[in-house]
Amino acid sequence: MRGEGSSPARGGDASENDFTLGELIGEGGFGRVYECLMDDGRICAAKVVPILRGRDHRTREAAQKEIEGEVQLMQRLAHPNIVAYFGTKIDEKSLYIFMELVPAGRCV
Repeated sequence: MRGEGSSPARGGDASENDFTLGELIGEGGFGRVYECLMDDGRICAAKVVPILRGRDHRTREAAQKEIEGEVQLMQRLAHPNIVAYFGTKIDEKSLYIFMELVPAGRCV
C-alpha cells in the first residue's frame, strides 16, 4: 500500500515524501500496525488509524482525544526501553503514526 508521508524525524511531522506500507503486524482498538518502508530506506512501524466519520459525535470526539493523547505522550518520551516516535501524517482517510519497529522477540 503506497501513501504520502515523509521520512519521519523523531518528534516531527511526516508530510513530504512517500512511504510504502508492508505486512500487517498487529491490530488494536483504533487501527492496524504495518511494517513501513520509508523512501530513505528506513524501516519502521506505522499505526494506521482510520479517521472516524460515524454518526455518534461523542464517540468520535472521545476516540480522537485518546489518539491525540497517545501521540502527545509519545512525542515527549525518549528512553532506550521505549519504542521511539518518529512522526505523524494525516490524509483524508487516515492518521499515520510512525514508530520504531521492534522485531518479534527483541525487547532488549
